[in-house]
Amino acid sequence: MPKTVVAKEPLFNFLDIHVSEIEKYSSALQDMLFNRSFEGMIIRDVLPRDAVELIVSRLEKNEGGMSEILDSKFAEAIKGAYTLGENIVFCDSGLQQYFNYAAVFRQKCATLFQGTLDFEERMEFVLRSLSGGLSVKVPKGTQGETYIPATIRKLPTDHEFPIHVGNDFLNSPQSEHLRTIVDTTDQLSFFIPLVLPEAGGELVIYGLEWDGEELLFDDTNSNSGYGARLYQQSHQVFDHQYGSMSFKPGIGDMVLFDGGRFYHCIAPTVGSRARMTIGGFLSFSKEHDAIYYWS
Repeated sequence: MPKTVVAKEPLFNFLDIHVSEIEKYSSALQDMLFNRSFEGMIIRDVLPRDAVELIVSRLEKNEGGMSEILDSKFAEAIKGAYTLGENIVFCDSGLQQYFNYAAVFRQKCATLFQGTLDFEERMEFVLRSLSGGLSVKVPKGTQGETYIPATIRKLPTDHEFPIHVGNDFLNSPQSEHLRTIVDTTDQLSFFIPLVLPEAGGELVIYGLEWDGEELLFDDTNSNSGYGARLYQQSHQVFDHQYGSMSFKPGIGDMVLFDGGRFYHCIAPTVGSRARMTIGGFLSFSKEHDAIYYWS
């Protein structure tokens, strides 16, 4: 008699909707962050395909000079991946260069999207719709300096983004000012693929929650540092101990997930095309009357 195979319950509950449906999910951000009704969403066609093609073409030709604000600290830490626009995770605690890059990025990003749609307006529409109409803002520093709304991340062939968790960042010196304006209980991560590799490059989320302490990795067989958490070594351990799920959205689709609580990574890319995304983070204000998003 054949053995009955019992299907394993999905580790995470992700909603999969089209952007035209988002107003039906007017409490989605509250449900994810506070009620924990689900862990993530894939929102299809947030950026139209023809808009993405034009944006990628401009990036490849360096129209507008976006490559002039390449984040060298990020590239050094991750050993291959890089961002256009400085990512706050690796910036100096004083934030001055970060603010300088952020102001330039916002200008160049407007040029990059010119003739398609306004990126910040699009993000604010999506986040406002998913939070019951709350105000959506890019944070400002104590002197009125602007944070960066997103960064463009490029992951070359055979590269990965190592296992990490978002809430760990909220304890860092770079987030001292953010802690005065956002609810540090949790943050969400978001990204939109602009280019996908032939294979690999999936978002992998593990069933391990951040507990307020830095997770130590065994780096005895690799170089020390942030980029040393090699996928082939660490994924097997994490998947065996905690379980995992993989997600691979399409070009122009927005992934919004609880990257603050759950450890996650990007699997190694395969093929000649680099993986390219635009994205960042978001949290509620301390009073829960607004949404802040940044990168």
